[in-house]
Amino acid sequence: MAGIDKTWCQSIMEYDAFKHWAINNKFKTPYGEIIDFTYCMYSFDSTLEELMEELKNCRSILVMNTSMVEDYYLIKYCDIPFVQSRMKSVYSTEMYESIKNGTSEFDTFDRNSIMGTRVKCIQESEYGKKDFLYKRKGKKFVSDYWIEVKNKKHWMSYNEQFDYWVIYGKELMNNDTSVCHKPIKSRKALIRQIRNWKLPKGSIVKWSGYYYRDEIKFKVY
Repeated sequence: MAGIDKTWCQSIMEYDAFKHWAINNKFKTPYGEIIDFTYCMYSFDSTLEELMEELKNCRSILVMNTSMVEDYYLIKYCDIPFVQSRMKSVYSTEMYESIKNGTSEFDTFDRNSIMGTRVKCIQESEYGKKDFLYKRKGKKFVSDYWIEVKNKKHWMSYNEQFDYWVIYGKELMNNDTSVCHKPIKSRKALIRQIRNWKLPKGSIVKWSGYYYRDEIKFKVY
């Protein structure tokens, strides 16, 4: 299930109906993320004259830009006809109906059932084994590095606010980036952090340093 991105409407009345719904309906995902559709909307502060001008020039009004997480809540809770029509035109009938009746993967997926508990290094840096990932500079630790996580054939996405690696298409959480820059000073601390991330078994965690081929890989079992 992919985010449908932009949604348009064909009248001021439709735009106002969704704006009213967005103001009065906010949602909280199982992971604690707040879904506020007023932040997804275009022209939220536009005047009636500005909306009429857009409608005249474009024959439609751009309403919102949504991710798959927002799409889930629109399908399930927003009964405005143009919104449901847009969702039905983009997603398969099977996906649409599964969200409506609560049987989609978003509703049934259990991360704990596939979570690994052991972490093992499977590749050392070509510059030798590193016990400390930060270098000391005066009283501070400094380093340019990033962390990526691959689950099976797909790279996972990272939500910085919740310090969480998202399994795309299965979990109701938006993602910020494909890499993590969280300051972790030592190898032992990184292994502890990997366990705390509750990654699926088989996940590969890649720590990349500043220099070419300065990479350490861990596998979750």
